[in-house]
Amino acid sequence: MKLILEAEKRGWRAGETVTVSLLVHNDGFEPAVLDRRLLIGPNLMPASGEAPPPISVEPAFADEERNEIYLNPWTIYGRRRSFPVRPADHLVFYGYLLRRPSIALLPNGPADPDTLLAEAEPLVLTVE
Repeated sequence: MKLILEAEKRGWRAGETVTVSLLVHNDGFEPAVLDRRLLIGPNLMPASGEAPPPISVEPAFADEERNEIYLNPWTIYGRRRSFPVRPADHLVFYGYLLRRPSIALLPNGPADPDTLLAEAEPLVLTVE
């Protein structure tokens, strides 16, 4: 599986709302199972000194089967989040997939690197 971060455009103005999507692409030839609770992001890494926005996750269903998504070959699953744009030189977004639940999630990855299964290439957007 491949993780991809995307936005409508690369350049934004302060005061706009940027919308970023984190996509999981099953780029294999076999169906794959994805536990949607383990998909983390898109997450904004704030400029130094700023508190990060909440980590983007989905709530769990009581029925375990509803937490799993079956992706056929060459299909996509994802989520989209919006963030207000504040003055800065650039915004950096992250997204990743865990092997198993982790008790400490950071915007750019889990605190325990052994729980990381895959990560998207960071998405850097400029603010004018």
